[in-house]
Amino acid sequence: VIGIAWSVSLFESLGGVSMPKFGQINVFMSAYHSVMLVAMAIAFIAAVISFNRKSYAKAH
Repeated sequence: VIGIAWSVSLFESLGGVSMPKFGQINVFMSAYHSVMLVAMAIAFIAAVISFNRKSYAKAH
């Protein structure tokens, strides 16, 4: 979970630095950025669900 948050913050800082320089790639970068955020959110939710299932199996 810490790794995901770190990669998100790293990606945010990289995106913030690179976006103003390239006006033509701005649309592509924002689309890529949203896709990456959605993929990270799905991975995060999947990790939480699997962790909850493991702890639930241990409890019962």
